[in-house]
Amino acid sequence: FPSHDSIAKKTTAQKRQYNKLVVNRLIEKHGFSKMYIHQSLRGERNSESSEKIRKDYALMCKEVNEVLNK
Repeated sequence: FPSHDSIAKKTTAQKRQYNKLVVNRLIEKHGFSKMYIHQSLRGERNSESSEKIRKDYALMCKEVNEVLNK
């Protein structure tokens, strides 16, 4: 029988971590809850505003990374 640890590793999903500063800016900009922003980023929401949130997130993260890598 496989050990409990090997089963847990196979079934445990990878938790996606988002840039907290960018998420907070999206909350301010769009006026949605943190939960809605996260659902939008995961693709669980499919509205026009969710698409805008995903695009804004990608753009903001790109800008943050450019500033940090100067």
